[in-house]
Amino acid sequence: SIIMKFCEEYNVKCKEIFIDKGYSGMKLSRPGIRKIIDSNNKTIIIVSSICKITRSYINLIEILKNKDTQIISVTEQVMIRLA
Repeated sequence: SIIMKFCEEYNVKCKEIFIDKGYSGMKLSRPGIRKIIDSNNKTIIIVSSICKITRSYINLIEILKNKDTQIISVTEQVMIRLA
């Protein structure tokens, strides 16, 4: 609901929603994350908190170096991308 409220407030159209419930945030083997990493599309990932996507800086870099990916954290009010 936090993410949907953010999207509504900033007029962001959400193309897909991934919920990897029951999977460890330490691993990139989660179905939703794998789909993002394996995608060739420009991707903006909106999360309630960075720890929801990964708890590992190495994994965070792995996600970000994939094509043109950006991560927006709603509660931390940050946007992360590699230059």
